[in-house]
Amino acid sequence: MRISIGMLAHNEEHGIDASLASLATQDLFHKGFALDFFCIVNGSSNRTAAVAKDSCSRHFKAQEEFSLHVIDIPRPGKSAAWNDFVHKFAPPDAQILVLIDADILFDRADCLRRMVETLVQDPEAAVCVDLPLKRFSRQTAVAKLSSSAGSLANRGAAKICGQLYCAKADVLRGILLPIGLMVEDGFLRASITTDNFTQSENEARVIRAEGTFHFFDAFTKPLELFTHERRIMYGTAANAVLFGYLRKRISLGETLFQIVKEQNELNPEWVKEMTQKDWFHALHVPFSFVVVPFRQLRNSPLNALPRNFAAAFVRATFSALVALFVTADMVRGRAKW
Repeated sequence: MRISIGMLAHNEEHGIDASLASLATQDLFHKGFALDFFCIVNGSSNRTAAVAKDSCSRHFKAQEEFSLHVIDIPRPGKSAAWNDFVHKFAPPDAQILVLIDADILFDRADCLRRMVETLVQDPEAAVCVDLPLKRFSRQTAVAKLSSSAGSLANRGAAKICGQLYCAKADVLRGILLPIGLMVEDGFLRASITTDNFTQSENEARVIRAEGTFHFFDAFTKPLELFTHERRIMYGTAANAVLFGYLRKRISLGETLFQIVKEQNELNPEWVKEMTQKDWFHALHVPFSFVVVPFRQLRNSPLNALPRNFAAAFVRATFSALVALFVTADMVRGRAKW
């Protein structure tokens, strides 16, 4: 079986060495798979590509059926880098594609292998994920709140986290990401669970490999959390507008790949321009975030319910505050892209 791994990196000069060193410890590289690794540096303004090349030469050993590539592309944007990896760089005979961010760390050497094995064993699944765990430099009140929220979210159904997932290559090759997306994993999940917007949602298409996880640096400052939450709300609202547009055209006989390819080539700013003209149909989206923490309480153990309820209340209050700013910007036509 051939597996291609794509690490997407943008201005990760200071963190990519640790991420590559952690990736190199994965036993997937020593289990007889044919492997290709592509580190795709996109639109970086610092030394990310140079650091990546040096790190790869130090952390990865030459072996049979393993190829390593560091590719520096001038165009910024995760969507464009994703499209290049899936449709241009990954070999056509690759059966599994792994997407990974350049700022995560592993704690166990078997994470990627177990994710791949779990995916291969499930004929209905298209994507396999692990658990993203937050890492804090210091335990502040904001850190504890963020940790509680993340713990509840991870107890629910498997979700695609753009930081790390593996997928069946034939599924991803049927998808082309719109250039300029703010929430790529939300678009990807919708495409996969609805068979490219042609069927009702099927959550069984995304599964989780039990006992696997990775770490990422969490936001600990209120302003960082606010900025992040605002971006997610904008991105989710933009996706809502985009999904409506795509479903309408797909219902007339076009395919998702065909539509996105045409629009990407005609105007790289098409997602931004279309959604900014049609925010009215997505005004409900920001405040939908307010109820999410309380819905997640259904996954809380009884003995932790009082603590989790308090965390959910604080989180919902914070989301309501951000939603007010986002909705006001949308109404005034000042949405931050």
